[in-house]
Amino acid sequence: MTSVLQGLKFGMLLQLAIGPISLLIFKIAGNRGFAQAMSGTAAVVLVDSLFILLAILGIASFVGRDKTRRLFNYIGAVIVALFGAATILEIFGIHIIPGSGVFNSSGGTGSFVEAFVLTAANPLTILFWAGVFTVRITEGKLSGAEVYLFGLGCALSTLVALTAVAVFGTLSGTFLPDGVIDLLNFIIGAVLIAFAIRMILSEKKKSNVKVNGKS
Repeated sequence: MTSVLQGLKFGMLLQLAIGPISLLIFKIAGNRGFAQAMSGTAAVVLVDSLFILLAILGIASFVGRDKTRRLFNYIGAVIVALFGAATILEIFGIHIIPGSGVFNSSGGTGSFVEAFVLTAANPLTILFWAGVFTVRITEGKLSGAEVYLFGLGCALSTLVALTAVAVFGTLSGTFLPDGVIDLLNFIIGAVLIAFAIRMILSEKKKSNVKVNGKS
C-alpha cells in the first residue's frame, strides 16, 4: 500500500497543473452533466493506465548496467524537465511540444471518445511517464511489484482528480480565473524542473563517489 500511496501523492501533484484534459472534463460536466464527464474521465484513466504500463515494461527491460542506468536516468530527468518547462511556457502561449496546447473540441462525438482521442493523441503523456519511471527505477526507489503499485497509484490520482473536476464543473458551470490556472501551472512546472535538476545532481554525485572510491 505504501507504493500505491506514493504514486497517488505524486500523481495528485501532477494533476494540479490544469491542462487540456482537465479543461475538457470541466467543459463536459458544465455542458452535459456529471455522468458524461465521468465517461470522459474513464477514457482518460484507461489511456493513462495503458501508457503507464507500457512505460514500466519498456524501462524494466532496458535498465541494467551502471552505464545504461546513468543514461536512462539523465534521459528521464530531461523529459521531466521538458514537461515542467512546457507547463510554464504555455502560460505565455508558447507550445514547445506538439499536442500540448489547449484542446479545441470538434463536437459531435461522445464524451468517452473525445477524452480518449485527446489523451492518446498527446505524445507528451507516454514520454513523461517513461521519464518518471526511469528515474524511480534507476534510483532504486522502486523494484518488482512496487513499480506496478506505484503506477496504480498514479492512475488512481487521475481518477480522483478528474472526478473532483467533474463535480466542480457540474456545480459551478464556469471556469476558474485565468490567473489562478496560470499560477498553479507555474508552481507545478517549477517543481518538476527542480525535481529533474535534483535527479541530475544526484546522479553526478553517485558518479563522483565511485570515481573517488576507485582512485
